[in-house]
Amino acid sequence: MLLLAAGIAAADNVYSQEDVGTTMGWGENVAPRIDGITPGWIPPGETGVIGVRAHDSDGMIISVTFDMSAFDMGIVPPNQVSGNNFNLEFTMPEDASAGTRLVEVNITDDDDAVTTTYIPVTVWLARM
Repeated sequence: MLLLAAGIAAADNVYSQEDVGTTMGWGENVAPRIDGITPGWIPPGETGVIGVRAHDSDGMIISVTFDMSAFDMGIVPPNQVSGNNFNLEFTMPEDASAGTRLVEVNITDDDDAVTTTYIPVTVWLARM
């Protein structure tokens, strides 16, 4: 059975009632979607950028955090935001050892749904 809200066309299928009697509202919140990531290859003491491109189809992104604990930087917000691109420019600590670590990125929307992804960051030692 289809129930219509005032001014909403039936084709929108906005409000419906299941056969079991439960009513579905406007729909459940959809968590933010990841559209791409920018991994990093950064030598100690050098500056690099990592990032994530994301969107929220039913609202807006209100928070993005990068867990930089593997590099003794804690949890930090992006410092470069342009549209749906959330980037973090940072300087790799001088004492960082070679290897790849995963940086956890949490993206929160305006309904508190969270999407988590991981960005590989490789510390490489430049050959001299």
